[in-house]
Amino acid sequence: MKIVVIGSGSKGNCTYIEGVSANIFIDAGISFKKVKLTLNEKNINIKPDALFITHEHTDHIKFMAGVIKNTNAKYYISNVSFYELTPNFYNDIKDFPHEFINAFDKVKINDMTITIIPLSHDARECFGLIIEEYDKKIVYIADTGYVSEDYRDILSNANCYLFEANYDPLMEMASPRPQNLKNRVLGDRGHLSNEDSAVALSYLIDKNTTNIIFIHRSQECNDLDILKETTNRVFETFSIDLTKIAIDYAEQDYPSRIIEV
Repeated sequence: MKIVVIGSGSKGNCTYIEGVSANIFIDAGISFKKVKLTLNEKNINIKPDALFITHEHTDHIKFMAGVIKNTNAKYYISNVSFYELTPNFYNDIKDFPHEFINAFDKVKINDMTITIIPLSHDARECFGLIIEEYDKKIVYIADTGYVSEDYRDILSNANCYLFEANYDPLMEMASPRPQNLKNRVLGDRGHLSNEDSAVALSYLIDKNTTNIIFIHRSQECNDLDILKETTNRVFETFSIDLTKIAIDYAEQDYPSRIIEV
């Protein structure tokens, strides 16, 4: 499978996964014009079978209508998130083919299976995804205050992890953000810190893991060098061998390379 993170962060999120039997978008917080330009530049033919919306926050749905109208992709969304959409937005997409998803559903698209994982975020409902096709497995986890230990078995030993590493706690607390926003980010329904992310991954990485992509990094309250230092320190503490794992760091304003698993 091929993965391109078109953009990731509080301004907009969109990821494209090309499989052998199916292709999917995860979220649509980036304009279709940029999506098309990005994938065309990488010689990827845009033929999505589905768009999965993880939750209803603006940075994940802002350009949903454009993606749907330009690709005819069926979209999958929680019914709670669906009815949380503003009237104008709802009316623009309600008549296009869609399906409601619930926690732990398994969506089958040709030979690809997408398992829906509930996350802890201050949306009405928020999901992570496990994408499996033949012998390959990709895990997508973002916008959550923590990763439940109960999910370790089903999340473990993926070939690739797209995992949130949103903030550095010291930078968050020193930022000029209002205290209620800081409390939100740091809370159980907020986001994963760099250390939270690396610790969670340390329990999941196994022999099949070849790639990690850190996503949804805050532009205000994180720093790439701090992220690298923190995650490397945690992985060393847990004796994680990184010699066979490629690590990428998704950006808000420009896409990732094509990552193949």
